[in-house]
Amino acid sequence: MLIRDRRRAGRLALTAEDIRRAIDRAGRLRREIERFERQMPAQGPAGAPTPPFSWDQVARQMADLAGPERAILATDLVSAARRQAWCKPPEMVLREVLLLAATLCDDSCRHGPAAAAD
Repeated sequence: MLIRDRRRAGRLALTAEDIRRAIDRAGRLRREIERFERQMPAQGPAGAPTPPFSWDQVARQMADLAGPERAILATDLVSAARRQAWCKPPEMVLREVLLLAATLCDDSCRHGPAAAAD
């Protein structure tokens, strides 16, 4: 976890290690974005826009598609994608959402108590 719950004089204290980890994560994210932009260069003007939908709707649909065993996992994965979406190209976010959906619907990628019972 980047920020630990250490409060001194009402302020949040970050260690040098916290800062180093944050810088490392930012560097990895930047390289991931650059790699995506090389693989998928921006095209000309976009076609018809997508209908507007919220992240809550994406999470709800993912949870429904994933089924009861993986619904919480789906919600957590969408939340993680949402946290980083602000700095990624829209098409990269779309790709991540599609990959999440495919992974959650793939029966060979089961998680949780049901998978442990097999």
